[in-house]
Amino acid sequence: VFVQLNGLAGIQARPGENADALARKARLRLSQFLDYNDIDERDAIIAGDVYYLEEKKSVADQQYHVTQPGETSWKVAQRYALK
Repeated sequence: VFVQLNGLAGIQARPGENADALARKARLRLSQFLDYNDIDERDAIIAGDVYYLEEKKSVADQQYHVTQPGETSWKVAQRYALK
C-alpha cells in the first residue's frame, strides 16, 4: 500500500513482504530502498510499518519527542522521516 507520510512517499509493508519485494513494487534498486530506510538486508521488515521511498530529511518538523517504552531510535527516526 503506497502512502504519503511526512510529505514523503512511502509504502506500508504487508505480512510476508521483504525489502526486495517492497523495493520492486516501488521500482527502486534494493540498495536505494535500504539506504532510504537506514536498514540492511538482514533487518526484518515489519508488517504494518511504513518504509520510505525517497530520501528522508535531516531536520524534523517536530521540536521534541518523548520516547515510549520499547521505542527504538530507528522507530522515532522513521516516524519523523529523519536520516
